Amino acid sequence: MPSQFKRLYDRDAPLSEALPRLVAEHAERYRGMSLVALADELQDAMCKSGMTELTEGMYAQLPEPVTAPATAYEQLVEGTIELVVDQLAGRVSAAMVVPYPPGIPVIMPGERFPHAGSALIRYLTTSQELDARFPAFETEIHGIDVQPDGSYRVPCLVD
Repeated sequence: MPSQFKRLYDRDAPLSEALPRLVAEHAERYRGMSLVALADELQDAMCKSGMTELTEGMYAQLPEPVTAPATAYEQLVEGTIELVVDQLAGRVSAAMVVPYPPGIPVIMPGERFPHAGSALIRYLTTSQELDARFPAFETEIHGIDVQPDGSYRVPCLVD
């Protein structure tokens, strides 16, 4: 299978041939596009967004613990939390947030999200933007509630 994909890439096959289900499910975005064009566009978007630097940066700053993880989790289970779309800075998470890859938690229940310009907040915002731009290539982030419109919501303790 990998060698077949490489052959399709090497001859710049249309996505309708290389990834027919992708085109069928997201025709208005990918119809008429080739495999190389999609790969180039994805690569360009990832480079321009600074995702590599954001991924590294979000692990460089440790979040501030505010309450015990069990206390935050109890509130999550009881439903006494808010799903926050924007304004995450300074909020206390009710859930563990784990981006894949690399599959390492960036924030645990009971920890405070850093300032608005932090790598973590920018990573989440950038991921949401890239998800909207490239349907079917969404970032996998455990602990984030993705709404039907593609917006991210994070379970946070009520202030």
